[in-house]
Amino acid sequence: MDIFTNRDLELLTQERTGMCVSLFLRTGVTGSQVQQDSINFNNMLAAIQEELVALGMDRPAARNFIKPARALLSDNAFWQFPSKGLALFLAEGFFRPYRLPIAFDDMLVVAGRFHLKPLLTLLAGDSEYYLLVLSQSKIRLFHGSRFGLAKVNVPGVPEAMKEAVSQEQNEAFQQYQVRPGKGTPRDERRDDENISRYFPQVNEGLHGLLRDKSSPLVIAGVEYLLSLYRQANTYPGLLPGEIKGNLDALRAEALHEKAWPLVEPLLRRRREEAQEELQRMISTGKASTSAPEIVSASYQGRVSILLVSGRRHEWGKVDRSKGATVSHLCRREEEGCEDLYDFAAVHTLLKGGKVYVLEGDPAAKGAPIAAVFRH
Repeated sequence: MDIFTNRDLELLTQERTGMCVSLFLRTGVTGSQVQQDSINFNNMLAAIQEELVALGMDRPAARNFIKPARALLSDNAFWQFPSKGLALFLAEGFFRPYRLPIAFDDMLVVAGRFHLKPLLTLLAGDSEYYLLVLSQSKIRLFHGSRFGLAKVNVPGVPEAMKEAVSQEQNEAFQQYQVRPGKGTPRDERRDDENISRYFPQVNEGLHGLLRDKSSPLVIAGVEYLLSLYRQANTYPGLLPGEIKGNLDALRAEALHEKAWPLVEPLLRRRREEAQEELQRMISTGKASTSAPEIVSASYQGRVSILLVSGRRHEWGKVDRSKGATVSHLCRREEEGCEDLYDFAAVHTLLKGGKVYVLEGDPAAKGAPIAAVFRH
């Protein structure tokens, strides 16, 4: 499973020459589905090649264009860690695949820029959260959304506490692994010392991973460890609610069932507050449902809140040299044509605004997009 951050978003929005291929594919989360995923992926690669040829690229050039993506078929390590969805971005001299917790509808878009709207729910203000499961044997970090959880690594932090302490401390740790009621007071002090050294490392690693995020964090584990971690924590998104108990044997699906009820009310409240703010501002001139106006405002960093339909598109040509004005509407296959809703959402996020992707519902007054401007 991969983490998709604002940095990835910024990378994918950079201007590129030639065709940009965006592929979204639903994949299985169990090893038994890997073979079928590989077959589906191979079929989609063939579809990419045919689409490129149909758009004027000669067949040898099209085969060479998709070569980096085709190499994934023989990359066993890549398929060993399945997720619910695969997002792949391919351009001349550029290739990025992401394994993500979204069960995408299969989609292929070949245009002048990458199509990013299916990813926006990962960065939206009403979806993303993290779960940290603590135990004395190991820690597990999960990246979650309304779609479920997927395990991720904390960079630079050993998963097991015994790997993070010195050999002398580790010997004491081995004498006392189960609490409470076992071990001498000295053993318990040593154990506390080991945890007190380890949890700040975990906290620091989380800060490095989540440094551009404000997503809620839920912690889970036995009450004793939860208390010690709260003492070490400095991440502002840590929620007061927590999951108590020994959870070492629980899989991601069961953990999500326990964590989502703690997170969902907060995320739903954020979305409702955004919609209420829109209704207050829509008659004051400080909000809009005009796609061209919103596109320009998002590029200039003037959008505070954006609500957008996840299933609607409007294509147009955007002149960045003139403040991202929309020169005219166009068909997707035209050179330089972009999804205006995609553009507005991406640039709102990159400029520090909040984006809420609605499941096919109009953002306001029947419009598929609406924005509140910064005062």
